[in-house]
Amino acid sequence: LRVTDVENFCSFRAALFAEGERLLVSRRDDLIRHVSHRLDEGAHFLVATTNEDIPPLPKSSPSWDFSFQPSLDVREMLCQKLDDGQTLVGMLECSTAEFKLPTHSLDINNVYLVALGIHPLCRRQGIASQLLDAANEYAKQKEARALWLHVENDNQNAIHFYQAANFTRQDSSRPDSHGRQLAVSLGINPDLHISFCRDVATATV
Repeated sequence: LRVTDVENFCSFRAALFAEGERLLVSRRDDLIRHVSHRLDEGAHFLVATTNEDIPPLPKSSPSWDFSFQPSLDVREMLCQKLDDGQTLVGMLECSTAEFKLPTHSLDINNVYLVALGIHPLCRRQGIASQLLDAANEYAKQKEARALWLHVENDNQNAIHFYQAANFTRQDSSRPDSHGRQLAVSLGINPDLHISFCRDVATATV
């Protein structure tokens, strides 16, 4: 992700995880500041793109804005292009900063997968798996041992996806377990989330 693409990327990311068809401008602007800060911290943002235009999602219902604050149409926010003209269809944030915290005992040589999202019209096409492969390559460059992530324990689609991608569910029941330590360190409720881990592949395809 280039610095010049941050604003369009943030509009895309905000729309991926938005609830409803409207998003406050202030929420999008907060995300721009957050992503800029994460880039300064060394976070790595992977993007999947296409040279084709993606049509806006159809309206599921009348979208009324009762907030009386400036807001954006989420359907339009999903249609974002980078400076090179490519259309965004997916994103994945990778970071090593989470393993440098002093509040857990995990090895620092790991990579944390913060957020993975795919455009609703582009799902089930292997894009998420390609982003995971790219994250694995990034982890190799960092000489990391494993990829870690958390999933809400009621998100069955995500759970099945990561299990199919050879991620292993980690024990979070004991206070000293790595999965629980990491979750608590990141402000994540370990009783409502599942910790997954996968060793970084060493074989080249």
